[in-house]
Amino acid sequence: MNTPAGGLVRRPAHLVSLVVLALGLTSVVALEIPGVTRFKVETGGTLPIQVVAPFDLVVGDGSPSEGARVGESDLRSFLDAVSVHRQSGSQPDTSPAGYTQLQKALLPELLAMSDDAWSVLRHALDEALQLADTETQVPQDLAGYRDHLYGQLGLPPGQADIALSLLQPVLSERAATGAFGSGAIVAVPGMPLDSVQIAALRRLDLVWTGWITPRFLFLFPVVVGLLFLLYRVVPETNQYLVQQRRELKALVLLIAAGLLAVRLQAHLVPWLRYMIPLAALGMTVRALAGFRVASMVMLAFLIVCGFASRMTLPHMVFLATTVVVGLVALRQTHRIDDFVKAGAWVAILAALLIVPGWLQKLPGLPELSGVPGNWLETGPGFFARGPFLMGLAAAVHGLTASSLALVAIYGLGDATGRVTSFHLADLARPDHPLLAALREEAPGTYQHSLLVSDMAEKAAHAIGADPLLTRVGALYHDIGKLRNPDMFVENMGPDDNPHHGLSPRESAEIIIRHVADGVKMGMEHNLPPRIVDFIREHHADQIMVPFFHRALEEAGADAQVGEKPFRYAGPKPQTRETTVLLLADSCEAAFRAVRPATEDGVHELVNRQFEERLLDGSLIDSPLRLAEFQTVRRIVAAMLQSINHRRVPYPVLDPNWSQAPALPAQTIPAGASHTQTQTSL
Repeated sequence: MNTPAGGLVRRPAHLVSLVVLALGLTSVVALEIPGVTRFKVETGGTLPIQVVAPFDLVVGDGSPSEGARVGESDLRSFLDAVSVHRQSGSQPDTSPAGYTQLQKALLPELLAMSDDAWSVLRHALDEALQLADTETQVPQDLAGYRDHLYGQLGLPPGQADIALSLLQPVLSERAATGAFGSGAIVAVPGMPLDSVQIAALRRLDLVWTGWITPRFLFLFPVVVGLLFLLYRVVPETNQYLVQQRRELKALVLLIAAGLLAVRLQAHLVPWLRYMIPLAALGMTVRALAGFRVASMVMLAFLIVCGFASRMTLPHMVFLATTVVVGLVALRQTHRIDDFVKAGAWVAILAALLIVPGWLQKLPGLPELSGVPGNWLETGPGFFARGPFLMGLAAAVHGLTASSLALVAIYGLGDATGRVTSFHLADLARPDHPLLAALREEAPGTYQHSLLVSDMAEKAAHAIGADPLLTRVGALYHDIGKLRNPDMFVENMGPDDNPHHGLSPRESAEIIIRHVADGVKMGMEHNLPPRIVDFIREHHADQIMVPFFHRALEEAGADAQVGEKPFRYAGPKPQTRETTVLLLADSCEAAFRAVRPATEDGVHELVNRQFEERLLDGSLIDSPLRLAEFQTVRRIVAAMLQSINHRRVPYPVLDPNWSQAPALPAQTIPAGASHTQTQTSL
């Protein structure tokens, strides 16, 4: 019943595909592109993007540079010139000599400020420059510039941004004495770079050294090994997924998109990195491929992410934790509530990781601009404070992850032909046109389908197959009987059998046709292909034994009767879910025909049906394992036995008798009334 595992990797074509895929995924993570992922820089050159230190960067030799003094002097001269222009009311030249590009751009705004605003800004800049000149300053505490501007001087956000922009050249030179703190600006677009900034950019792996880097060469064999392991293990875990090319391609695209998101997050300001909802990837893969496959795929994904440039240990721990929480929390995918709850768990765990980490100033967590100090105090600056923003980032991460996973599952379901759990839940509604017609026109078939769906769903759940898919497939597997409902025994009256007037071949043709009719009706009503598979495969290529034997009897001992007119067209079951349906359907039909009176009789009937399905080759293409086969047999037998119980016969009462007869005392529990006793029978 089970195809050999690892067959994919034995073919040279698949090995080549594996290497090509590994090359592509490695390129997403480690291939460098000039002007995009790395930059050709030189002293005095500029960058097209702003670069923020994601962690503490120690550069330089620890001694003050002469450039720092020059930068401070230039800024003081610029501020004095602005004050003179403001007092005299004169307008400077359109291109003042000696001013930087940034100073020229900010000059009109500085001249238009009110006197109070300018006074506060000038005082703040003087204080910051004095702080820069303090020889006792701790080198690793460059974030103190920002804290000083926001906290001690209380600058409004707009003025604080202007102050930080003007101080940037001084801060860059000052970095030569020690470090860029986490969250500090290393470079801004259009500003000339000095040797200290270039050294910091090298530490951040942003300086162009060529297309192929040592990271690429080391990562490529790692990715090849991980993909090889997945190709060996995934067929054992989810063979149906391996057979679906479109779903495999969608899975590869999802992984590539996740790796690209990890790569691009290096260019974001640190606190925005914690909003990227990569937990959505784990939830989507679980919904598409199951928990076991998703766990293996996401483990390989996280290993590769560890090689991404500018990936810090705190962010890697955060990323791994949120992905794992998303995988575990999304236990079911049948309702929107399942995704909302999983997203809430991701948000809670993310907040527990990053909010206390920010309060403790753990290395690698971002320094946020905002009002420091007592963050519990209310006021205009409350929403710019670190703990609130980090909690907001956690909430956005969790809720966005669940939303993206939900959208991805809907979109990929349409693109790959995979039926989603939400579509299945809608198909299971009794008011669906096909089920409503089956209930009204073929009530016996409808009841048969309900019972088979109950057995198949429970058996599928026990073996780790998709229980909802199995249930819905079982509900629709016999819809083809709607063409001729009275020709099937479950819809006939006790004395009505239209087959008595037909030849065995004609009867067999009518019965066999219900499969083709069902497939056609399913397509007309836009049933998903996987549901149509249940209709097509639920009889495999079995022979209609009653009609075939009758044909043999009518033909005589010397006549030759071909099997083909009495055999279903197939195909044989290709998945565990359709295999479970075939077994449950054949057992339920045999049970209705024989009606065994004892528990041993039920078990004997089920065992005989299972053995016949093995011997006639119906399960030859099925991925069902022997242990799962035995589990399905046990569950089907138990459920048939549960509906085979006998009821105690009710006494026949004289309609003219006004009082209930006295029942034997031993049959009535103490304190129970006669009505309660009869209701319980």
